[in-house]
Amino acid sequence: MCTGVLSGAFRTVLYIVWLKIREGLDNPFKNIKQPNENMRAYVLGAGPSFNSFLQEYDEGKAIYSDVDYFASNFFVHDSHFTVLKPKYYSLSDGIFFCDSVYKDRGRAVMTALADNVTWPMILFVPRNYLKSDFLGILGNNGNIKVIGVHSISYQGLEKWRNWSYNKGWGNGEFGSVVLYSLYAALVIGYKRINMYGIDHTYFDNLAVDDDNRLCFKDSHYYGSDKNLKPLYMIRDNVKEEDLRTFTVSEYLENKLKLFRGHEIMARYARSIGADIVNCTPVSMVDAYRRLKNDEKPSTIGC
Repeated sequence: MCTGVLSGAFRTVLYIVWLKIREGLDNPFKNIKQPNENMRAYVLGAGPSFNSFLQEYDEGKAIYSDVDYFASNFFVHDSHFTVLKPKYYSLSDGIFFCDSVYKDRGRAVMTALADNVTWPMILFVPRNYLKSDFLGILGNNGNIKVIGVHSISYQGLEKWRNWSYNKGWGNGEFGSVVLYSLYAALVIGYKRINMYGIDHTYFDNLAVDDDNRLCFKDSHYYGSDKNLKPLYMIRDNVKEEDLRTFTVSEYLENKLKLFRGHEIMARYARSIGADIVNCTPVSMVDAYRRLKNDEKPSTIGC
């Protein structure tokens, strides 16, 4: 047991030293004004159920005023973007910063942000992408403040993770940008956080084709594809001819990391007295308190 503790302590020291050398030990969130105690944060995902949230918003059926929104990825293309006016936006995937097979989609998001943001908004990006040419597309839009979040994942003793997170050294990088947004919301100081559109039903539409390629039916709130598509591993600067699909075991390992990431964020939230409510009715995420079918949104602030 002592050997394990010493090994963990050594890993923690190495992590801190490596972080200091590569990115420094600053807290990128320290200059963001803390919200008042009763202000709610809504972290918005892109699962199919997010359509219900948007419909309720349009119909005025739920309480969505006095809320700070955390949006991400392709939400800028939705007509609700300029209505909700997210205070925070997160981009963590390399497709938004690198010359990959999806570079056109990444550049389109940057262009839409540059053209449509007319209110003060903070854009969180991984620090290792701060020099990306894609960010130059934001141009002279003075409403967007780009903050580089530490990109090196925590590697030390688990009992010291929250201490590291409190210093702003974390990133929520567990395979989903909603965790990126959630970590930011917690460190900024929000104590009441609701999550929408985190369906995470990744296993519903999987299949292996005759060529042993793992395939899926893509489904988000902004559209679905009924055809099976190969599930490719997307890495920075990889060209189309070099793409390969996940194996089943690789994909399951990837999603294991994601769901464990939610458990880590739930523990961190409890340690700082924050309450996270999963308001996604069909969500596979079991780490947070859920909005039950017989509960009214106003009773828990959703």
